[in-house]
Amino acid sequence: MIISTVNPYRSVREEFKKRCSNVYEIYVVNEGEHPRKELSVVDFEPPIENYLLVNTNGKTPEESFNKF
Repeated sequence: MIISTVNPYRSVREEFKKRCSNVYEIYVVNEGEHPRKELSVVDFEPPIENYLLVNTNGKTPEESFNKF
């Protein structure tokens, strides 16, 4: 099962990972302009540990996917 959640606060995400088994945090980074600025979160706290980093800067979706 895959569930997508977005929460800008690290403490909330870490608590969720502790309470649920088999949870993997995937952190997708893209520093470019997003066409829908209302989706940007200014106070997002990036993860510190126990996560998978996907850096899509300067890559096509295929290049990002094929990395794995």
